[in-house]
Amino acid sequence: MTSDHYRSPKTVEELRVRLAGAIEVNPELIGPDTLFVEDLGAKSINAILVCLALEEWFGVEVSNDAVWELVNLRTVVEFLRQKGVSLSD
Repeated sequence: MTSDHYRSPKTVEELRVRLAGAIEVNPELIGPDTLFVEDLGAKSINAILVCLALEEWFGVEVSNDAVWELVNLRTVVEFLRQKGVSLSD
């Protein structure tokens, strides 16, 4: 892993690519409203890995309930912005 893996994504595009890695899909498959589980076949472990990654990358706390609310890129971005994280489009 490169040091970029530990750096917080600064843009929505960087976040999309990193989320694709956590879900183990091609980043091109992730649109703003693409559902991680229903559309991409992500498993529950992937949802947990996404939340752990968000905690690591951004230093935010992701509650157990939030794990199941972060269903696509749009909800992840909205969640991060509510936590005070700034991502450029």
